[in-house]
Amino acid sequence: MALRLLLSACKQQQPLLMKQLLPAACAALQAAPTGFQAPAAELLQQAKASFTSSSLALAPQLSSILTKEIKHEKTVSEKSEVVSAGPPAPFVLHSKLGDTAVSLTRDFNGEKVSVDCSVNMQDSLGSLSFGGDEDEDESEMDEAADVQFNVTVTKADKALVFECISDGTYLDIRHVSLEPAEGIDSDTVFTGPVFSELDSELQDAFREYVTERGINEDLGEYLRHLMFDKEQEEYLHWLEGVKGFVGSS
Repeated sequence: MALRLLLSACKQQQPLLMKQLLPAACAALQAAPTGFQAPAAELLQQAKASFTSSSLALAPQLSSILTKEIKHEKTVSEKSEVVSAGPPAPFVLHSKLGDTAVSLTRDFNGEKVSVDCSVNMQDSLGSLSFGGDEDEDESEMDEAADVQFNVTVTKADKALVFECISDGTYLDIRHVSLEPAEGIDSDTVFTGPVFSELDSELQDAFREYVTERGINEDLGEYLRHLMFDKEQEEYLHWLEGVKGFVGSS
């Protein structure tokens, strides 16, 4: 029965079912009486041949679809002018293909300032609008365009870490923590209170502190474009990697 089910699955080109039935069919062949082993073996060989041809037929189809998607992405993907112009001076961009995280670094009066941002940190990137329909709700566009990032100011063995958000027209601080320069190694360490609960004068002072180090709306505008472009770049890189894997099968 297992052999005939396997052959039927092969004829219907059901590779997953074929893969599941193949071990049972082999076991059935071994357990079959001597007189039935020869015809059973012939059925199994037919099934294996059909399984191989069906599996091979699927790979070109997938490869063809991947090629089509890669061509489409290359056609519609275009690096924004904001990203092409480079990060706000004097920040230096560090980005690696295959890694969704990027960082911008600079020195400031003996301090090391690092801005760290990742595609995975963002609530939404697919809805980022860079000149969409005029009838689209403006508030929804602004909300979708927010970019989240961390700013680390390191001095000696300590670091101030700011969790920030911006849409290119404003910059807001969500949290400030004081940490060892090498990072926190415990989840129970108190790093700082909720930023919005701080005295308003202290909040303003922290905003002036990061602004002095180049953390402003212009940087937020650059980062939101950078994250959108980065996601598209990584998606295309992934498509090409999968196509290469499928093509080498």
